[in-house]
Amino acid sequence: MIGYNNLFAKTKDGKMIRLSLNEHGFIRNFMLIETPEAKRFAGFTLIKKDLDLVLESIEQMASYEYKLIVQQSLMFFSIVTFAKCFTQNEGARPSLNFDDVFKGAEQKLIDEHERIMNLRNGYIAHAGNEFDRCYIVGTVVASGWVNLGIDINCQMSHVVTMTPKLEEFKKLCLHVQEAVKKKSDKAFQRVTENTSNLEDDEINNLVYKIDRDELYKMIESAEPTASGSIRYDFAKTRL
Repeated sequence: MIGYNNLFAKTKDGKMIRLSLNEHGFIRNFMLIETPEAKRFAGFTLIKKDLDLVLESIEQMASYEYKLIVQQSLMFFSIVTFAKCFTQNEGARPSLNFDDVFKGAEQKLIDEHERIMNLRNGYIAHAGNEFDRCYIVGTVVASGWVNLGIDINCQMSHVVTMTPKLEEFKKLCLHVQEAVKKKSDKAFQRVTENTSNLEDDEINNLVYKIDRDELYKMIESAEPTASGSIRYDFAKTRL
């Protein structure tokens, strides 16, 4: 594999492309591959990234190190991000097909998938009554046979954490991740085969013309994000 360094070129439509130098220190040419196969491969790469984040969130939720609001935020993120992999979108990113991913799968995995999708559709996306309820309860306060009054209180019944089901959710994500990997590998193979058949003149027509005065490098920002993590910016540089 070619080693890529901290040097970027910006395309006309704003894409930041990481560059590589050859053994003599010269910039290697690059082309943007935007064939249907390449877009499909890119889409599966994004899905894999999402599933990696969901698995990381599950590990964080299982640690019990965070306050309830953080636990709930991680849960919401995990459910929405997982469900996004199976929902249609207007962009080029593909959506996973249920029948394809779960063909021959254990019923436990199918049940867990349906549970997660129901949580996303019924509670998180629409706050449906099945998942978000508040009961107004009047507790009778009495002394002997004499009623002193009624205490009114709110009792909420809603999804807060998924701790008892985290292991099942993790197994589900790993199963989907393996299915995505197979699809991604096939798409990558097609892209590789198509580009290996290009003639020299075709490659030259596709190569992006690099402006050596419009190069960038990624630097650590002086200001961290709101959560305290490192923020990165692009700064102009010259080779």
